[in-house]
Amino acid sequence: YLHPRAREILADVRRLEEDARGIARGQHGALSIGYTRSTIFSILPRAVRAYREHHPRVKVELIALLSEHQHAQLASGRIQIGVARYLGPADTVEGLRATPLLDDPFVVALPLQHPLARRRSVPVRALADTLLVTYPKDPQSRFAEHTLRMLRSAGIDPVVADHADDIHTALAMVASGLGCSLVGRSVSRGSRDDVAFVPLADLHDTARVMVMTKEGDSSRIVSDFVRTLQATSVA
Repeated sequence: YLHPRAREILADVRRLEEDARGIARGQHGALSIGYTRSTIFSILPRAVRAYREHHPRVKVELIALLSEHQHAQLASGRIQIGVARYLGPADTVEGLRATPLLDDPFVVALPLQHPLARRRSVPVRALADTLLVTYPKDPQSRFAEHTLRMLRSAGIDPVVADHADDIHTALAMVASGLGCSLVGRSVSRGSRDDVAFVPLADLHDTARVMVMTKEGDSSRIVSDFVRTLQATSVA
């Protein structure tokens, strides 16, 4: 009577032991990643694909979060990694570590019918008469504010056509002919085919993409994904 039950218990113990070893090696478990929406075009999918090749048994959860919202979610443990983008100084939060991934130059997203859409590059002053779509429309985000300040420093005073909720909406508005928008060069790779992405010849400012983690987090799952991000991030 007891023998079959004993065998089941021993089998469960062996599975638990294997799972514990797998977690220690970073091969089993779950990983929650908060990401700013602009990184979903190339940076994040490329890293997740490469990570999954070596960690097929780790469950990866992706959660869209503005950079400014990631700190609280990291502190609470809702996410283990944040992939953030900053234009201007990055937020420094006690207990969190920010690791730079890349500096992403800006390109201008234009409607395909725009006179500048077929140019290999354009100076910033050429955008003086083009309406601008900024993003994101969130009171805690300073990205749109920094974008306007950057353009004014480059010599133009842009007229804002609208404030989009996020970068996806901004690009849809550009495709609809409602204006232009500034995005990182990484966004233009593998992105929409109904929008022209043109480099800005004389704009030297860049957005910095960073990976955020908790100080002292010794999880192999987290450290392996950070290394994968560093190895695969290209502007």
